[in-house]
This record gives sequence, structure tokens and C-alpha cells, in this order.
Amino acid sequence: DFSGALSDATKGATGLVMELTPMGVAIETVMYVAEKGGPIIKDLASDISEAANAAGDLATRAIQLRKDQRDLSKTFAEGRAQIKEYNLVAEDTTRTLEDRLEAAQKAIDIEKELMNERQRLAQEAVDIQKGEMALSKNTEADKQKLVELEVALINIRTESAEMQTTLGNKLNTINAQAAAEKAAQMKTF
Repeated sequence: DFSGALSDATKGATGLVMELTPMGVAIETVMYVAEKGGPIIKDLASDISEAANAAGDLATRAIQLRKDQRDLSKTFAEGRAQIKEYNLVAEDTTRTLEDRLEAAQKAIDIEKELMNERQRLAQEAVDIQKGEMALSKNTEADKQKLVELEVALINIRTESAEMQTTLGNKLNTINAQAAAEKAAQMKTF
């Protein structure tokens, strides 16, 4: 029976080719790396895949952020125009106190809405920058951009707090005026 002998001869010839030719050595090396390094390569591929997915998610968020920022630009301008219009009514002493109070409250509500949206978008910009920085080595420019985004977030809160204080003071003045008028009416009775 020569079937075993043929198999043995094939293995022997393959072994000689593998040991004696540069191509055989290369094949053996690749097979060894595949056998021993397979788990490492699999982990590396998994890490690369996770990083690519994270980068893709950040890119999607950044695109949405830019769209939301464009939309907010117009909304912000319209909101501030409405606030000015409501302020005109709130400061108009020829209007009823009810109208003035209502206008002042609407101005405050609009400002709070605008501030919340501006703050949400500024925080998203900070979060995206931090996410991008977590995926790679950071340059001084990356760090500077993060600081600028964080400062912008703080400035939004500060600016809005100032506007809300001004509007709140108007509301308080109108309320005090209403109380004084009511007290004066009570004295006449």
C-alpha cells in the first residue's frame, strides 16, 4: 500500500521547500505570527474598530452641532428682537400694569429659552472636542481650542445672567409700581 508513502513523501517535500527556500521561510513566519499573534491582532482590530466608530459618532455629532448652530443664529436674532419689543411694552408707562407685567415675563421666558439652547450647543462643542482629544495625541492647538470652547460656554452663561437680571429688575419695578398703586387705592377708601 503506497497511499501512506505518497502522503509521507508529500510532507517531506513540503518540509524541505519550507525550510530551504526564502518563500518557505516567509510562509512559516506568517503562519507562526497568525497562530501566535491571532488574539493580539484580533484585539487590535477590535480597538481600531471601536476608535473608528467613536470617530464616526463624533463626526456625526459635529455635523449636527454645526446645523443646530446655524439654526440658533436666526432664532437668537429673532428672540432678541422679540425681547426688545417686549421691553418697549414693559417700559411704556402709558400701558396697563398687566400688559407691562406680561411683556416683561415674556421677555424673561424668551431669554431663558435662548440661554438654555445656546448653553446646550456650547456644551456639545466642548464635549465633542474632549471626545476628539481622547482619540488621539493632543497638540497645543487642540488644548487651546478646548479652552476657547469652555470660555465661550462660561461667557454665554454670564451674558444671559446679565440679561435675565436686567429683565428681572424690570419685572420687579413693575410689580413694585403695581403694589404702590394698589396701596394708594386702598388708602383712598
